[in-house]
Amino acid sequence: MEEPEESETSSDSSCGSLEEDGHHFDFGPFYKQPQFCDRTIRLEILDDELSDPKEARSSEPALQNSPTEERNQETPEAERTAAKNASEGDAVGAEKETIAGKKRAREEGENPGSQEIAESASGRAIRTSERLAKRRDRGMSADYRESSPSENEDGDKSGHEENDTETGRGQSETEKAANGEKNDWRESSAEIEEAEEIPISSVIVAAKSHVLRAMLSSDMREGQKDAPIVLKVTGQEKRAFKEMVDFFYTGTLSERLQAEETSVSELILALLIGDKFDAPSFMGAVVTVLKERVEENGDSDLEAIAVDIPEVLQQRKGVKALVESAKEAFLEYFKNVADWDFLRFASLSERAVEFLLQAEGLEGDGEEVVFNGAHFWVRERFPEVKERREALLRLARQIRFGCIRGEVLETLLHDPDMQLPELQVLVLRGLVFQAYSEPKKLESMCDFSRLRSGFREAIIDLVLNVVIDEKGSRTVSRPVTWNDRTWCLEVKKSTRQDSATVAVYLNRGALAKSAEDSNQVDQVEVQFFARTWPSGYWALLKQRTLTFTKTTSEGRGSGDMFGKPWHLIDTSEYAGCTKEVTLRVVARRLPEDSESDED
Repeated sequence: MEEPEESETSSDSSCGSLEEDGHHFDFGPFYKQPQFCDRTIRLEILDDELSDPKEARSSEPALQNSPTEERNQETPEAERTAAKNASEGDAVGAEKETIAGKKRAREEGENPGSQEIAESASGRAIRTSERLAKRRDRGMSADYRESSPSENEDGDKSGHEENDTETGRGQSETEKAANGEKNDWRESSAEIEEAEEIPISSVIVAAKSHVLRAMLSSDMREGQKDAPIVLKVTGQEKRAFKEMVDFFYTGTLSERLQAEETSVSELILALLIGDKFDAPSFMGAVVTVLKERVEENGDSDLEAIAVDIPEVLQQRKGVKALVESAKEAFLEYFKNVADWDFLRFASLSERAVEFLLQAEGLEGDGEEVVFNGAHFWVRERFPEVKERREALLRLARQIRFGCIRGEVLETLLHDPDMQLPELQVLVLRGLVFQAYSEPKKLESMCDFSRLRSGFREAIIDLVLNVVIDEKGSRTVSRPVTWNDRTWCLEVKKSTRQDSATVAVYLNRGALAKSAEDSNQVDQVEVQFFARTWPSGYWALLKQRTLTFTKTTSEGRGSGDMFGKPWHLIDTSEYAGCTKEVTLRVVARRLPEDSESDED
């Protein structure tokens, strides 16, 4: 019976939908039943799980050989030669592809049928004996005893650890999850050492995996019905692969993968396996589980989904949408930079902190608070000054020093953790920008000095020119919409005291019709400035925390803003040659539990 031709859209499956095509049936009762299986997949475990992590790095190039080439190494001497060559090789990026299951070009003069010799029982016995002998030799050394897995109380061996070279944080989340699993899921060292053969139905497997379909239908050895499909995998990849094959038969993920106790890193590994073998329906089922984690809004799960899923997986539309939703929820959790000085923030990974530093939607008092949060994370994570400096250098490129006040930048120049030349350059560049005139600042504006959009949305800046004359006319600025309300600045003569004074108020208007009625209370931190002449500098007159309740109808501010009588203002440093006074109000939203200090 001929297999149906692949549709034209199958070539786009790597970037397409992860939804199941058509109906799926439960073939679970027939899984591994000999009468229903016509092929075998042989999972061979990579030797790097049986060796010291440092030794494993040097031997990984040998693991990239194709399955057929591996089987051609019949004698122990040939194995030793291959291992030696591999350890001295220059294979870069061997960690990125540990499963050698894809179709290779047939070598000239190769006879597929002759490969059965390498699969003989005697050849397998020789190689297994040699691996065990090498392991016993390593067990004689103290170095191997320190790196070998320890036995648990029940006599079972714990899962082998891999070196996490990407983050430098020791054991990865995936390894921790594997080591912490139930006994019925963990495999002993002896089980990991041996290859495992999985009987399959080629029809079912080919219908679910485009890569396995290509291997089954190829004219290479993998397509020969009397030969197994040999895949090189690590222990963790083996578990994920078996989960995928189980899904092919049942149409649902196992209860273990769907359990809340299963780590996000293990689900990400399952996604990687699904992507490697181009199994969209399996990936779609895993994405559904991860979406539930996002909806539950656990910050540790959000962190892993937002920053740990590789870019290659995000080429799939479903995975990309998942990551974007996780990033949005994760940013929402940490967007208030005032909360960056607590221990949950300190426990974030460096990738997560870097992601937050890149975000436009942060809210808070300004960029100096962003720096303080990053500095707090560095101090909590790295005890040595040298480590802190290097970590700050990695993060500082995401900090906008041009938005930090000059007096703060001056203190950073002398901070012990900022004494790297590259860090000093960033601080000095910020100081130079702060020294520019306003036109020069506008001309030099870039990401280094541009205020984050989240900071802009959290504040309003009102400016009003007022003539202080004998009439004492009331002056109101043009209204602006902010936080679903209209706001304006009001200046008038106050006669509450013996001598009339200048009263300046911030007024809040009615709630917008489109806004929800729940937004009834506004607490804002307000700074009142006046421009001085002829210098043009802004002088801070007062700083207040104001509360506007549902029933507030009057403005909030001060009845004596300048601390001087009305008639003396036109001769003060605040009045220009036209007797006008320029007032400015900067207001920032605060949490509702802030205390008010109004007049």
